[in-house]
Amino acid sequence: MTLASPWTDEIVATARRMWARGYSKSEIARTLNALNSHLCAPKITPNAVSGKIRRLGLSDDGRGGLRTASKTIRSALESKSRRLRPQPSKPRSIGQ
Repeated sequence: MTLASPWTDEIVATARRMWARGYSKSEIARTLNALNSHLCAPKITPNAVSGKIRRLGLSDDGRGGLRTASKTIRSALESKSRRLRPQPSKPRSIGQ
């Protein structure tokens, strides 16, 4: 018996739609598994959703929300800390 692929056109369209609306990978996996319950298909895990999202060319960056905001804040803090770091002093020669 061959297992059917869980990634039907309907499932991929649902995953795209849910991702665009900001659902988590776990929420998407749960919903897709409920849709696929009638098939003899392998379970879809959050990691499988993550890989499919990446292969479809969708990314976390395009979604906005907290992930993007936290990346922006982190990069701003990192650049501020680089500016505030003390500069190493020039070595003094002996005798001065």
